[in-house]
Amino acid sequence: MSWRDELQPGSFRGVPFLIHDAQTQVGRRIALHEYPLRDTPWSEDLGRRARQFSIDCFVLGSDYMAQRDRLVTALEAAGPGTLVHPYRGTLRVVVLDGAEVSESTREGGMARFRIPFAEAGDKQEPANTDDTAAQLQSQASSTNDQLAHSFANQYSQDGMPQWVVDSTTSDLGGLTGMLASLRDRIPGIPSAVTAFNAQLQGFSNELSSLIRDPFNLGAGIVSLVVGLGTIVQQPLDALGLYTSLFDFGSDAAPIASTTPARTQQASNHAAVVGLVQGVAIAQAASWAAAVPAQGETRVQIVNAADGSASSSTTTGLQTTVSVAVDGYADIGTATAVRDEITAAIDTLSLTADDQLYPVLMDLRAATVRDINTRVAALPALVTFVPARTLPSIVLAYRLYDDATRDAEIVARNDLVYPGFAQGGAALEVLSE
Repeated sequence: MSWRDELQPGSFRGVPFLIHDAQTQVGRRIALHEYPLRDTPWSEDLGRRARQFSIDCFVLGSDYMAQRDRLVTALEAAGPGTLVHPYRGTLRVVVLDGAEVSESTREGGMARFRIPFAEAGDKQEPANTDDTAAQLQSQASSTNDQLAHSFANQYSQDGMPQWVVDSTTSDLGGLTGMLASLRDRIPGIPSAVTAFNAQLQGFSNELSSLIRDPFNLGAGIVSLVVGLGTIVQQPLDALGLYTSLFDFGSDAAPIASTTPARTQQASNHAAVVGLVQGVAIAQAASWAAAVPAQGETRVQIVNAADGSASSSTTTGLQTTVSVAVDGYADIGTATAVRDEITAAIDTLSLTADDQLYPVLMDLRAATVRDINTRVAALPALVTFVPARTLPSIVLAYRLYDDATRDAEIVARNDLVYPGFAQGGAALEVLSE
């Protein structure tokens, strides 16, 4: 096919014209910086320049004036228009200043046009989006602060006999024991585990003085529960640790409020349990915000001395490593996390005071908003029943056009023989 065969009849906004010449301006936008007393300039590339098209065209014939007027009307219309460029095809353009029309008695029956066009482009502006994850983490921190204040208002050992103090000591001993058990549940970052162990020991050593000080005791409990999450590398692991604390103290024997001392003992017990559960809920929400909607890789600094990882610079020999961070597998997993946290908030709010209740409701709203927003595009978990027995690799190819996802099907359904996924047996698979 020759170049003549590829030429197209020119027109703008549907009004035809004939063409003499066409020029196109292309290139980059360069800011050339020249400095005093320096011979070498610096050329700063600011991106591709807008393409401009200059066309010398004409209309011809006994009715050329009507053709001329239609083309002038098209050129003067507001907004972008469609240009059929004889050499470059269909373009969306705007008319620049300086379009010219010329007529002459020497060329009767003709009107010449010189028209500068430029590509219209798109109106793109910075999008304002809410950082729902940051908002949720901020609300979790505010919730912890209010939990500590509510604890101090409810808890008191003033004038109480020693057995009331001993009862609270027992409650807090159960807390440290449970935190130590959770610490050992998953492999932790070595230096963080060491620091958390020191925190546990320090709390136990200072308990005798803290136990009669509501404000410092509450702050100590908050710090201790928050510290548990620092030992893990995966947000989902931290989430699992904190949900284990949602029912802290629920198996304790009820305390009958038969005397003033017993009443205060019950109040102190409820204050400790409510504080631990509340901080666990707030931290679970905070870590839920840290779970990516899909797996990602994050860069961390590793201290070669002990193998620990951190996101900030520390002393000693270090190296930068990439760490794979697990995300929500599907929308069902994410909404299950959301529902578990919001249900725990609802339960805690039943016994919250007037200052804590609205803070908990704000935490609930922030949790729902963040998880719903960030996982909306995740695939759903659906049931698939193969018509006949097939290898998992064939199922992966048929479902996703990607045979490498067979391991996902095997792991999700705990298939013992991946080469024989039983026909007629329901499988859980992702919708996409």
